[in-house]
Amino acid sequence: TIRDPGKPITLQFASESIDDLELLADDVRASLERYPGVFDISDSFDAPLEELVLSLKPAAENLGITLADVARQIRQAFYGEEVQRIPRDGEDIRVMVRYPEAERRAIANINSMYIRTSDGREVPFSTVATYRVETGYQSIERVDRLRTLEVAADVADDGAPPRAIVESILQNDAPTWLQMYPGLSINMDGELQEEIEFQQAMVYLGMLSMLVIFGLMAIAFKSYWQPFLVLTAVPFGLMGAIFGHWILGWQVSMFSIMGVIACAGVVVNDNLVLIDRINNLRAEGVDLESALLQGATDRFRPIILTSVTTFVGLIPIMLETSVQAQFLIPMVVSLSFGVMFATGVTLVLVPALYLLGDDIGKLFGALSRRGSGVAVS
Repeated sequence: TIRDPGKPITLQFASESIDDLELLADDVRASLERYPGVFDISDSFDAPLEELVLSLKPAAENLGITLADVARQIRQAFYGEEVQRIPRDGEDIRVMVRYPEAERRAIANINSMYIRTSDGREVPFSTVATYRVETGYQSIERVDRLRTLEVAADVADDGAPPRAIVESILQNDAPTWLQMYPGLSINMDGELQEEIEFQQAMVYLGMLSMLVIFGLMAIAFKSYWQPFLVLTAVPFGLMGAIFGHWILGWQVSMFSIMGVIACAGVVVNDNLVLIDRINNLRAEGVDLESALLQGATDRFRPIILTSVTTFVGLIPIMLETSVQAQFLIPMVVSLSFGVMFATGVTLVLVPALYLLGDDIGKLFGALSRRGSGVAVS
């Protein structure tokens, strides 16, 4: 992928209480460990850092010493203060002044250091401040001003589907967590969330494109039934894409869905030229059944050649074994097999549906005339 979406399973929890999130992290880990194939479980609270927390005593205020003064002098003692830079071999060498290494190895040496006041006096550290070591975090993340916990896990190829695992956790464990930790909210994130958002976007855009195609053909054909006949190739293109993935042993992925959408724009062309030819023959006075047979015969060669050449042209990509081509193969499989499958259906189903639509139109026309006759009499 262009951007790493994260691990297949990523759950995000938000709460006002950091203590609740720390306890919840262990509960979520235990829940994920129950599922076979789940490994490399991590959370955003992993590997906490130890940090030094300073507190001033009342004597510090009397001496004019602030917390910033104490922190700065401790940093100078243990990390050092740059006093100059010496050019050497085209580079600047920083000269740092700090305590000897033996006095910097133990944090307890802070108690023996002296703190300078603003007037140059020196007082023992223990006179003006105290320190304690607490657990810190590498980063603090918030969503809507709430502290967040992110738990992620990977899933082996032979393990359960990530979506099934997440749905099971949300159904079985999430209600218990919501009762135990008031104010808790749970959301999905990472690869699974991006997949869901992608599928929703593809469904919306696919339906929008089909609506636009339907509208354009309705204007051209001056009919609402014939555009529907043209679009009947789309479901069969989807079926062909599924069969292609099954035959070649590929899993359906996001690129497969993109291939199905591309296939939908291609397979309608075959129906379009076939119906247009039938309409032209009927406009010339040919009866319906003869127009259907003649139209299918006239357009048989162009439709077959177009589909076969498309399929053959995509075979080199399907057979490519390089890593760079692997993400394209599912899309190509959807397009090539979808076109071939829909082509065979086009030459049989479209004439039959055309004839059925004409029969239905005649039936409604007869019923309408009969109703008008009864009303007049």
